[in-house]
Amino acid sequence: GAEYPSFPLADYADDGSFWHINVDFPGVQAVHKDPWVFVVHNLLSAEQCDALVAKAAPHVERSRYGLHDDSSEFEAGDERTSSDVRVPYEEVPGIQATMSALLNMDECHFEPAKIIRYRGGDRFGLHHDSMASSYEQGCCDCPTSFSNRVVTTFVYLNDVATGGATRFEALRLADGRVLRIRPRKGMGCIHFPAYMHTAPDFDSRGRRDERVIHEGMPAVDEKYLLTQWCWTGPLLREQLDEDFRADKFLSDVIL
Repeated sequence: GAEYPSFPLADYADDGSFWHINVDFPGVQAVHKDPWVFVVHNLLSAEQCDALVAKAAPHVERSRYGLHDDSSEFEAGDERTSSDVRVPYEEVPGIQATMSALLNMDECHFEPAKIIRYRGGDRFGLHHDSMASSYEQGCCDCPTSFSNRVVTTFVYLNDVATGGATRFEALRLADGRVLRIRPRKGMGCIHFPAYMHTAPDFDSRGRRDERVIHEGMPAVDEKYLLTQWCWTGPLLREQLDEDFRADKFLSDVIL
Protein backbone atom coordinates (compact mmCIF):
# COMPACT_ATOMS: atom_id res chain seq x y z
CA GLY A 1 0.00 0.00 0.00
CA ALA A 2 3.01 2.34 0.21
CA GLU A 3 2.78 3.24 -3.47
CA TYR A 4 -0.28 5.41 -2.76
CA PRO A 5 -1.36 7.79 0.01
CA SER A 6 -3.37 6.19 2.80
CA PHE A 7 -6.12 8.24 4.41
CA PRO A 8 -7.63 7.10 7.73
CA LEU A 9 -10.69 4.96 7.13
CA ALA A 10 -12.12 6.37 10.36
CA ASP A 11 -12.60 9.65 8.48
CA TYR A 12 -14.93 7.98 5.97
CA ALA A 13 -18.40 9.04 7.15
CA ASP A 14 -21.76 8.52 5.47
CA ASP A 15 -23.69 11.77 5.04
CA GLY A 16 -25.94 10.40 2.30
CA SER A 17 -24.13 12.17 -0.54
CA PHE A 18 -22.46 9.06 -1.97
CA TRP A 19 -22.85 5.33 -1.70
CA HIS A 20 -21.06 4.03 1.42
CA ILE A 21 -18.88 0.93 1.02
CA ASN A 22 -17.68 -1.65 3.54
CA VAL A 23 -14.26 -0.36 4.60
CA ASP A 24 -13.82 -3.40 6.88
CA PHE A 25 -13.45 -5.55 3.78
CA PRO A 26 -9.88 -6.95 3.64
CA GLY A 27 -7.39 -4.90 1.65
CA VAL A 28 -9.31 -1.61 1.43
CA GLN A 29 -7.09 1.49 1.30
CA ALA A 30 -8.30 5.08 0.84
CA VAL A 31 -5.96 6.77 -1.65
CA HIS A 32 -7.89 10.02 -2.04
CA LYS A 33 -10.30 11.99 0.13
CA ASP A 34 -12.97 14.45 -1.08
CA PRO A 35 -13.82 12.75 -3.29
CA TRP A 36 -13.05 9.35 -1.86
CA VAL A 37 -11.19 6.88 -4.06
CA PHE A 38 -10.22 3.45 -2.76
CA VAL A 39 -7.97 0.66 -3.90
CA VAL A 40 -8.59 -2.90 -2.73
CA HIS A 41 -5.53 -5.10 -2.63
CA ASN A 42 -6.00 -8.72 -3.75
CA LEU A 43 -9.71 -8.25 -4.37
CA LEU A 44 -9.61 -11.18 -6.80
CA SER A 45 -7.18 -14.09 -6.76
CA ALA A 46 -4.71 -14.73 -9.57
CA GLU A 47 -6.73 -17.82 -10.50
CA GLN A 48 -9.96 -15.82 -10.74
CA CYS A 49 -8.23 -13.17 -12.87
CA ASP A 50 -6.80 -15.77 -15.26
CA ALA A 51 -10.17 -17.51 -15.57
CA LEU A 52 -11.95 -14.22 -16.35
CA VAL A 53 -9.43 -13.40 -19.09
CA ALA A 54 -9.81 -16.89 -20.57
CA LYS A 55 -13.60 -16.55 -20.48
CA ALA A 56 -13.69 -13.16 -22.18
CA ALA A 57 -10.74 -13.17 -24.60
CA PRO A 58 -12.40 -15.11 -27.46
CA HIS A 59 -15.46 -12.83 -27.38
CA VAL A 60 -14.27 -9.23 -27.04
CA GLU A 61 -15.35 -6.75 -29.70
CA ARG A 62 -14.39 -3.15 -30.38
CA SER A 63 -15.61 -0.90 -27.56
CA ARG A 64 -18.20 1.78 -28.12
CA TYR A 65 -18.83 4.89 -26.07
CA GLY A 66 -21.51 7.50 -25.57
CA LEU A 67 -22.22 9.41 -28.77
CA HIS A 68 -24.20 11.99 -26.83
CA ASP A 69 -23.65 13.23 -23.31
CA ASP A 70 -26.54 11.18 -21.96
CA SER A 71 -24.96 8.02 -23.41
CA SER A 72 -28.22 7.07 -25.10
CA GLU A 73 -26.42 6.25 -28.35
CA PHE A 74 -23.07 4.55 -28.75
CA GLU A 75 -20.41 4.37 -31.43
CA ALA A 76 -16.80 3.28 -31.88
CA GLY A 77 -14.26 6.09 -32.04
CA ASP A 78 -10.70 7.23 -31.51
CA GLU A 79 -11.36 8.22 -27.89
CA ARG A 80 -11.97 4.59 -26.97
CA THR A 81 -9.96 2.00 -28.85
CA SER A 82 -10.25 -0.95 -26.45
CA SER A 83 -12.31 -4.12 -26.94
CA ASP A 84 -14.81 -5.54 -24.46
CA VAL A 85 -17.61 -7.96 -23.69
CA ARG A 86 -20.39 -8.07 -21.09
CA VAL A 87 -20.47 -11.12 -18.83
CA PRO A 88 -23.82 -12.81 -18.10
CA TYR A 89 -24.85 -12.61 -14.46
CA GLU A 90 -25.14 -16.38 -14.21
CA GLU A 91 -21.48 -16.91 -15.24
CA VAL A 92 -19.95 -14.84 -12.40
CA PRO A 93 -22.13 -15.23 -9.29
CA GLY A 94 -19.11 -15.59 -6.99
CA ILE A 95 -17.39 -12.50 -8.38
CA GLN A 96 -20.52 -10.43 -7.97
CA ALA A 97 -21.06 -11.80 -4.44
CA THR A 98 -17.56 -10.56 -3.57
CA MET A 99 -18.41 -7.14 -5.02
CA SER A 100 -21.66 -7.10 -3.05
CA ALA A 101 -19.82 -7.73 0.24
CA LEU A 102 -17.22 -5.07 -0.55
CA LEU A 103 -19.72 -2.42 -1.58
CA ASN A 104 -22.46 -3.11 0.98
CA MET A 105 -24.78 -3.29 -2.01
CA ASP A 106 -27.27 -5.87 -3.19
CA GLU A 107 -26.40 -7.39 -6.54
CA CYS A 108 -29.73 -6.22 -7.96
CA HIS A 109 -28.05 -2.78 -8.34
CA PHE A 110 -25.36 -4.24 -10.63
CA GLU A 111 -25.10 -4.00 -14.38
CA PRO A 112 -23.65 -7.11 -16.02
CA ALA A 113 -19.90 -6.88 -15.48
CA LYS A 114 -17.77 -5.88 -18.46
CA ILE A 115 -14.32 -7.24 -19.27
CA ILE A 116 -12.17 -4.84 -21.28
CA ARG A 117 -8.97 -5.56 -23.22
CA TYR A 118 -6.39 -2.93 -24.12
CA ARG A 119 -3.63 -3.84 -26.58
CA GLY A 120 -0.59 -1.77 -27.51
CA GLY A 121 -1.69 1.81 -28.20
CA ASP A 122 -5.27 1.29 -27.02
CA ARG A 123 -6.69 3.96 -24.76
CA PHE A 124 -9.89 5.41 -23.34
CA GLY A 125 -9.76 9.20 -23.30
CA LEU A 126 -11.08 11.41 -20.52
CA HIS A 127 -14.61 10.37 -19.62
CA HIS A 128 -17.22 10.07 -16.89
CA ASP A 129 -18.86 6.79 -15.90
CA SER A 130 -22.20 8.35 -14.96
CA MET A 131 -24.86 9.86 -17.16
CA ALA A 132 -24.62 13.63 -17.62
CA SER A 133 -27.88 14.20 -15.77
CA SER A 134 -29.85 11.96 -13.48
CA TYR A 135 -33.29 10.54 -14.09
CA GLU A 136 -35.29 12.48 -11.50
CA GLN A 137 -38.34 10.26 -11.96
CA GLY A 138 -36.26 7.13 -12.51
CA CYS A 139 -35.74 5.47 -15.88
CA CYS A 140 -37.04 2.38 -17.63
CA ASP A 141 -34.37 0.07 -16.20
CA CYS A 142 -33.81 1.83 -12.82
CA PRO A 143 -37.06 3.34 -11.50
CA THR A 144 -35.46 4.79 -8.34
CA SER A 145 -35.72 8.59 -8.25
CA PHE A 146 -32.58 10.52 -9.25
CA SER A 147 -31.08 7.30 -10.57
CA ASN A 148 -27.61 7.13 -12.07
CA ARG A 149 -24.46 5.06 -11.87
CA VAL A 150 -23.25 5.72 -8.32
CA VAL A 151 -20.37 3.25 -7.93
CA THR A 152 -17.62 2.12 -10.28
CA THR A 153 -15.46 -0.81 -9.25
CA PHE A 154 -12.80 -2.05 -11.60
CA VAL A 155 -10.28 -4.84 -11.11
CA TYR A 156 -7.06 -5.28 -13.05
CA LEU A 157 -6.85 -8.84 -14.34
CA ASN A 158 -3.13 -8.89 -15.17
CA ASP A 159 0.09 -7.15 -14.18
CA VAL A 160 1.14 -4.44 -16.63
CA ALA A 161 4.78 -3.37 -16.59
CA THR A 162 4.41 -0.39 -18.92
CA GLY A 163 1.50 1.93 -19.71
CA GLY A 164 -2.19 1.49 -19.08
CA ALA A 165 -2.54 3.40 -15.81
CA THR A 166 -5.92 4.86 -14.83
CA ARG A 167 -5.43 8.61 -14.47
CA PHE A 168 -7.83 10.84 -12.50
CA GLU A 169 -7.29 14.17 -14.24
CA ALA A 170 -8.78 16.41 -11.53
CA LEU A 171 -7.41 14.63 -8.44
CA ARG A 172 -4.06 15.68 -7.03
CA LEU A 173 -1.79 14.09 -4.45
CA ALA A 174 -0.16 16.12 -1.70
CA ASP A 175 2.91 16.70 -3.89
CA GLY A 176 0.79 18.00 -6.76
CA ARG A 177 0.99 14.91 -8.94
CA VAL A 178 -2.15 13.60 -10.60
CA LEU A 179 -3.61 10.44 -9.04
CA ARG A 180 -2.73 7.47 -11.20
CA ILE A 181 -3.62 3.88 -10.40
CA ARG A 182 -1.12 1.44 -11.84
CA PRO A 183 -2.42 -1.97 -13.00
CA ARG A 184 -1.73 -4.74 -10.52
CA LYS A 185 -3.26 -8.16 -11.01
CA GLY A 186 -6.22 -8.68 -8.68
CA MET A 187 -6.27 -5.11 -7.35
CA GLY A 188 -9.56 -3.24 -7.38
CA CYS A 189 -10.31 0.47 -7.49
CA ILE A 190 -13.55 2.16 -6.39
CA HIS A 191 -14.85 5.64 -7.11
CA PHE A 192 -18.25 7.29 -7.04
CA PRO A 193 -19.36 8.83 -10.35
CA ALA A 194 -22.64 10.41 -9.17
CA TYR A 195 -24.39 11.64 -6.05
CA MET A 196 -27.00 9.54 -4.31
CA HIS A 197 -30.71 10.34 -4.28
CA THR A 198 -30.25 10.92 -0.54
CA ALA A 199 -27.71 13.76 -0.91
CA PRO A 200 -28.46 16.54 1.62
CA ASP A 201 -28.07 19.10 -1.16
CA PHE A 202 -31.24 18.52 -3.21
CA ASP A 203 -29.70 19.97 -6.36
CA SER A 204 -26.88 17.42 -6.19
CA ARG A 205 -29.15 14.38 -6.14
CA GLY A 206 -28.30 12.07 -8.99
CA ARG A 207 -25.87 14.61 -10.42
CA ARG A 208 -22.56 13.59 -11.95
CA ASP A 209 -19.49 14.28 -9.79
CA GLU A 210 -17.27 16.07 -12.28
CA ARG A 211 -14.22 15.57 -10.07
CA VAL A 212 -13.78 11.88 -10.91
CA ILE A 213 -13.27 12.35 -14.64
CA HIS A 214 -10.59 9.84 -15.63
CA GLU A 215 -8.86 8.13 -18.52
CA GLY A 216 -7.25 4.83 -19.40
CA MET A 217 -3.74 5.81 -20.44
CA PRO A 218 -2.40 4.29 -23.67
CA ALA A 219 -1.44 0.68 -23.20
CA VAL A 220 2.05 -0.54 -24.04
CA ASP A 221 1.68 -4.02 -22.62
CA GLU A 222 -1.67 -5.78 -22.98
CA LYS A 223 -4.12 -4.99 -20.17
CA TYR A 224 -7.35 -6.67 -19.08
CA LEU A 225 -9.74 -5.33 -16.49
CA LEU A 226 -13.19 -6.13 -15.17
CA THR A 227 -15.54 -3.23 -14.53
CA GLN A 228 -18.66 -3.36 -12.34
CA TRP A 229 -20.99 -0.37 -12.54
CA CYS A 230 -23.69 -0.04 -9.90
CA TRP A 231 -26.87 2.06 -9.82
CA THR A 232 -28.77 4.06 -7.22
CA GLY A 233 -31.47 1.41 -6.94
CA PRO A 234 -32.35 -2.05 -8.26
CA LEU A 235 -32.13 -2.57 -12.02
CA LEU A 236 -34.94 -4.15 -13.99
CA ARG A 237 -32.74 -6.63 -15.78
CA GLU A 238 -35.26 -7.56 -18.44
CA GLN A 239 -35.49 -3.89 -19.46
CA LEU A 240 -31.78 -3.09 -19.67
CA ASP A 241 -30.68 -1.04 -22.65
CA GLU A 242 -29.12 -3.09 -25.46
CA ASP A 243 -25.65 -1.73 -24.70
CA PHE A 244 -25.93 -2.78 -21.04
CA ARG A 245 -27.19 -6.32 -21.60
CA ALA A 246 -25.08 -9.48 -21.58
CA ASP A 247 -26.80 -11.59 -24.19
CA LYS A 248 -23.79 -13.68 -25.29
CA PHE A 249 -22.90 -16.97 -23.59
CA LEU A 250 -19.15 -16.87 -22.94
CA SER A 251 -18.25 -20.20 -21.35
CA ASP A 252 -19.50 -22.84 -18.96
CA VAL A 253 -16.87 -21.86 -16.36
CA ILE A 254 -18.75 -20.42 -13.38
CA LEU A 255 -16.79 -17.97 -11.23
